[in-house]
Amino acid sequence: MERVEHTFTVLGNILEITPDTPPQDNSIYEIRIKSVKSASGKKTLNNIRVKVCTQLRPSYCSLEAVKSLVESYSISDERVLYYIREASRFADYVREEEIKETDVPYEVTQYVRYKAAYDSLLRSYIDMASESGQKGTLGEISFENVTSYPAMKDLLKALKEEVDKWELLIRGYGIEGRAKPKSAVKGIKHNPYRTRNMNLIYPPYGTILEGYERDVDRS
Repeated sequence: MERVEHTFTVLGNILEITPDTPPQDNSIYEIRIKSVKSASGKKTLNNIRVKVCTQLRPSYCSLEAVKSLVESYSISDERVLYYIREASRFADYVREEEIKETDVPYEVTQYVRYKAAYDSLLRSYIDMASESGQKGTLGEISFENVTSYPAMKDLLKALKEEVDKWELLIRGYGIEGRAKPKSAVKGIKHNPYRTRNMNLIYPPYGTILEGYERDVDRS
């Protein structure tokens, strides 16, 4: 963790904190305050910690869209934002281009939405299960207490199905057909067994003999 130099100003009941350098994207800033007293000295707040997430790029889905899928579970915003960025980076990798955030294709938005929701919920499931002290396995990931939280397991399964479906679509497969090819080569039909003088096509494994005729009595 890097310490950021800053200045602060007290304006009535507002504490304004200004970093010496502009905030950077893809960062989480944590503000720590040991103790704050009211002007009258009657009220005190101790050990305050506030996290502020800056803009994550690329980010092809909103935080609210992802959290609407997992709203029944308490998942931190910074965790969801992290997985949104990772899913967005994967979409860039698959499509071999950086997508404009002002013109994100629908299938990309949906893939990032479900992928971020799945990864966030899976991480929470592993954390919750680890606290119970029982071991288990889900797919390729080992964790604790596989028998607990059946509702969460059902939701994980449903989210994974959506992830797989939308991943096929961003790769160019699925109900919408394949992606438009970047280049193409015109096909040529050629049969090396077509003779020059006869419009015949001989089988590839046949043998042509010239100068011979069948022993047929024509009298």
